[in-house]
Amino acid sequence: MKIYDESKNFSILKYTIIHFQPKNIFIPEYLEYIFACADLYSFDETLLLYTIICHKIINTLNPIDSKYIMQMWEKMKKAKSKMMFIEGCTVIGDILIKFHPEEYQDKFFEEVFDNFKTILNVSNMQDDTKFYQKFEVII
Repeated sequence: MKIYDESKNFSILKYTIIHFQPKNIFIPEYLEYIFACADLYSFDETLLLYTIICHKIINTLNPIDSKYIMQMWEKMKKAKSKMMFIEGCTVIGDILIKFHPEEYQDKFFEEVFDNFKTILNVSNMQDDTKFYQKFEVII
């Protein structure tokens, strides 16, 4: 990881490393390292990193600490891309459903719907067919 951190384009390399890690590598110490490094990336790179991490965690047996979910959600709900927002909602929602109690899930989905209402107010419905299809998956 040290070699990749020193690389000029380390974020792409780190995404690749994370994507191809065996699912049992996502232990708390490893996640701490990843989340500590996340702020070194641009905003969009951080969102992509979080999405990749979530996809990996969904396939593990290890729950992710709620502090990491909150950290990811705080970034995801500020996404400029509607598709990145909805993708983040989908994977974070899947993690909450798999590993966390209903009260976490309820609060999260309430915030998702509030954010979605805001997006609807500024959105052109004809241009957003894929966005609405993804949102149906969340529902």
